[in-house]
Amino acid sequence: MLEIEGLSLIITDKCNARCRHCGFSAGPDKNKVITMKMARKCITELALLESAKLISYTGGEPFLFFDLLKEIISFSNSLGFYGEVVTNSFWAENLTLAKEKLISLKKLGVVNFVTSLDDYHIEFIKPEYIKNAVLTACDLGYHVTVKTIETPGALFSYTAVESFLEADKNKIKIINQSPVTAGRAKGQPPAPNSAHPEQSGGKCRTVIRFPAVDPNGNVFPCCGFGDQRIILGNVNQTPLNIILQEMRHNLFLNLLANAGPKALLNSAQQYFPQIPCNHFSNTCEACNYILQDAEASLAVKRFLENLL
Repeated sequence: MLEIEGLSLIITDKCNARCRHCGFSAGPDKNKVITMKMARKCITELALLESAKLISYTGGEPFLFFDLLKEIISFSNSLGFYGEVVTNSFWAENLTLAKEKLISLKKLGVVNFVTSLDDYHIEFIKPEYIKNAVLTACDLGYHVTVKTIETPGALFSYTAVESFLEADKNKIKIINQSPVTAGRAKGQPPAPNSAHPEQSGGKCRTVIRFPAVDPNGNVFPCCGFGDQRIILGNVNQTPLNIILQEMRHNLFLNLLANAGPKALLNSAQQYFPQIPCNHFSNTCEACNYILQDAEASLAVKRFLENLL
């Protein structure tokens, strides 16, 4: 049985950017922010699970509420958790500001720094700010990840991002992704399937291992892209540790984690009235197909029933 390795704590759905590819539709018009009371409750209950070691603080844009972010991280650090921050780096106007913020988080046990640099983000965030944040995080010894989305004719292709950041390859991990057609990304043209063939057929490495909680207290088995997200429960009604322990016994989620959604679709093929869509740009696309397509949902349900 898979262990729960950590938690994504969604600090807010508010963001100073309104990127066209955002699967969560975060933006300036959103106003949900987690309370310290709820964050403390989630972290305290997560601490009851010995396998959970890391909390990722994400959004929206969590740095919009920096004082709250620090207070939450400080509390989680007091219970022994390592931290990860996910940000668009809008705040790194210069190296001095970047260093000031990242040193303060480093002292609170944050070890991972995740940001994005692609043609979608630079419509709102100056690339130089992202570079300031990345180079400072590298200098301070963070594990640095930069996510990019390469589209045809992109200014910031994978190689361009690598060159622009001028960072030691041993200190930075650049991940090339395809946008997930959820949220605002539904209005964007799909990425060529050939661009990231390795991303569509594999196991889901997030589900069960890294569930998420949003500002309303809803609990998801993964980061939760898509309009038909699976809600496992709500921490206002059931303790988080109980919700997560029950999640570990969910057959569907375990198959997503151990085989992958594409393999699950192939296994359920006998229950489809016709061959299902099999062209996905990443694992999330395949999972969303199961959740959102009526025939796919029914076929997978019948397959799972026969396994029990």
